[in-house]
Amino acid sequence: MNDFARRILLIENSESIVSQVESSLSDPGCFHLQRSEDLTSGLNRLRNSSFDAVVLDLSLPDSTGIDTLVAVRNECPETPIVVLGEDENPSAGMRVLSEGAQDYVTKAAWNPVSLPRILRFAIERHNTGRPSVTAKDGRLLTFIGAKGGVGTTTVALNIAAALAALDHPTIATEWCWPRGNFSLYLSEPPATNLSAIGTLPPRSITASVLKKLLVTSSNNLMLLHGPQTAGEFQYLNHAQAEAFVASLLQIADFVVVDLPPHPSTVSRVAVRHSSTVVVVLERNPESVVLANETLSMIRSWAAGDIAITAVVVSKGGSATPMSLDDIRSGLRCGVVGVVPPSTEPMPGFSKRLPITISRQGSLPADTLTDIAKRLASKQLELPAS
Repeated sequence: MNDFARRILLIENSESIVSQVESSLSDPGCFHLQRSEDLTSGLNRLRNSSFDAVVLDLSLPDSTGIDTLVAVRNECPETPIVVLGEDENPSAGMRVLSEGAQDYVTKAAWNPVSLPRILRFAIERHNTGRPSVTAKDGRLLTFIGAKGGVGTTTVALNIAAALAALDHPTIATEWCWPRGNFSLYLSEPPATNLSAIGTLPPRSITASVLKKLLVTSSNNLMLLHGPQTAGEFQYLNHAQAEAFVASLLQIADFVVVDLPPHPSTVSRVAVRHSSTVVVVLERNPESVVLANETLSMIRSWAAGDIAITAVVVSKGGSATPMSLDDIRSGLRCGVVGVVPPSTEPMPGFSKRLPITISRQGSLPADTLTDIAKRLASKQLELPAS
């Protein structure tokens, strides 16, 4: 799939209409179409994937009428919906639009050739008319590892601590199964964590709720710990994830989010609303290959152009590390920093604190602080050596 193709979900049980839609959206460079035959399967897809638009028939095997639209709208309030309906009465179209659809097309007047234009206009109207998450005061920095164990949590917590030390109100948070890792690195169980938000409806996931779950660390770094056990963890749906990210950005200047190297609804939403996405990798060929696969995944989630860079982590060992020039030539994004090996028993942490707080003046700590400054100023590429 083209990284910039619009992802469209068609919820439709009529094979003839499906065939017409597939034909009209056949350009793989512009659209990537997925189809569900009923409301239940459509809602499941929306919970597990993000889409640029939904084409929805109001007459489905398991749901008919305006309630069908309401169910889809509640599941994906940030996604534009184009409705296909039987009723040619203008009042029907007005009712559909009042319930949150971007457009209403009657099947009697249906012209598949016009669907690409209808979808582009619907997406544009939706994006123009809604408040942008990234237009809030805060900036979202998303960290994703090329694979597990490369040091993503270490880098994310140290960058967040450095930003806080530079007098930027900063939150570091995490969302990964089966449990959060912050408390393992900081050697301190949190008094509160994010497990409760998995049970809340989107409208109840607010800045005030998240503030009650904050744990303040040294140098005014604010932490939102992920669920602490697999039993506490719950997957967020798309609407919950959107509310979570929007509320975070109302609290702090910077939000640093540590995410696992595999797809999830939170990861997709975070990437779509990020100021910058940072891929963390090690200095070896395997890590570069995996980083490029992660970059492709990230770009498939992004709503458009997105700032992406990489942090390269050097670890001690006998293997000869790749040179920075070789990494740059093989990696499909820039490199904002290279972290030298850290000698602590828990690399990157000393006295239960990130080294950007506890070991200022050491080379690893100063390098991580420099990376934080570059990310804050959007200087996403190291100067050539």
